Order: sequence, then C-alpha cells, then structure tokens
Amino acid sequence: MPHIYWSTTMKKHLFLGLAFVAVLFAFVSCEMKSVMSPSIQQASEIIRTDTNGVCDTILLSDSLHVGDTVQFGLLLNGYYDYLRTFTVSADEANVAVSLTWNDEFKEALSQESDPEHGKLIFVPEKVYGCYTALQYIPLRPGTFRIDMTLISAAEAPYASQQKYFFIAVR
Repeated sequence: MPHIYWSTTMKKHLFLGLAFVAVLFAFVSCEMKSVMSPSIQQASEIIRTDTNGVCDTILLSDSLHVGDTVQFGLLLNGYYDYLRTFTVSADEANVAVSLTWNDEFKEALSQESDPEHGKLIFVPEKVYGCYTALQYIPLRPGTFRIDMTLISAAEAPYASQQKYFFIAVR
C-alpha cells in the first residue's frame, strides 16, 4: 500500500486552498433570487409634428421650434420585478410633457396615475413590462432638460433607473 508523504509545503497549500474555499462560501449568498435594475428603452424613430401639421422623423439632438409636438415610444421593463412608477418631468413653464396610455389597459394603473402630466403609477404585482409613448411640446425657446425615472420592486440599489436628455428649442 503506498504511503503519502505530506511535506510542509503541501500542508501549506492544502491549508491555503481550504481557507480560500471557506472565504468563498462566506461571501456567496445562498439566496437564489435574481435582481436586476429596470430599463427604459427608447424607440429609434422620433416623430415631430410642426405647428402647420407637417410630420417628419428627427433625431433626439435635432433643434425644435416652439409649438412642435414630438413623440416617441418607450419600452419599460422590470425584468424579474414588477413596475411601481414611471415619471417624466420637465420645467412646466418651458415644456409640456405627457404619456400615452391605452384605455384597454387602464386596470393596470392606479387611480393616482396622471398620464397627461407624465405620471404612471402601476397596480402592485401586475405590470412587469409595458409600452408607452412620451410626447412633449416646447413652450419657449432655449435648452431644456427632460427627466425620466422608472422604479420597480427590485431591492435597493437596483430599484430604479433614471435617464434624461436635453432639447434645443428655437
């Protein structure tokens, strides 16, 4: 029967290996739930309608005129967690913002929702993803910021995603 000789070096390597495995187990969570931040994805096509009713597609960075109506689709995704709220805001004196919402899906929104002013509050545990469209109308010339915030039921710090963009108005 062969006899294994354990040198001091082999004992040190074995000890370090076992210590590494023990530390690895200490830092690995046994919770199997996946957590992911929600996402806001913008449609590639942005539609502008000018004050004369002429409709065209533009880039987000294109200049606008006072009174132009701009609209583009948004895909909101909570992945593993349901969505709580989605808000779009801008300085109301300079830009009017709103969200479109199909009345067929009205039961997914809480009574406090106000899509006409950029605020969707979802019924808990009902909506994990949805499609809406952002519409904004610049009211004055200048450069203005539009903010979007999506909050899901994910654990902090993964519960929200915030995005913003600037519009240039002539």
